[in-house]
Amino acid sequence: MPRDLDLHLRVPDGWTGTDVSFGSRGRLDAAPWAMLSGDITSGVGPETIEIVRRMPGTYECWVANYSGESSLTGCGASLEVEMDGRVERFDCPTIGAGSVWHVFSAHSDGTRVWQIVPRGSLGSGRP
Repeated sequence: MPRDLDLHLRVPDGWTGTDVSFGSRGRLDAAPWAMLSGDITSGVGPETIEIVRRMPGTYECWVANYSGESSLTGCGASLEVEMDGRVERFDCPTIGAGSVWHVFSAHSDGTRVWQIVPRGSLGSGRP
């Protein structure tokens, strides 16, 4: 497994979206209403992004292979999303190539109604 996988969440903000990740951890008391709790650089995580206010629009979640010393393909990484009392698990693809795993898109109307669309693709750039 790659040593440093970075979790990213693009939060809708009415324009192009705000990227919550190691470079910009976000805030819980103001927009983007989401925050990365820690950047794990030497191990298996977890990295957690908490959302305290849902914004209308599309959220995009991806994992980047920051360390790049081994492939994402079949690395065994997984991601869990806890929402409204249920947990959904996504496993890194075992086929394909690339340094970025596009995990899912989530559509919100700004309330508790969400639609999660699994993506499960590997590529070379952020979604």
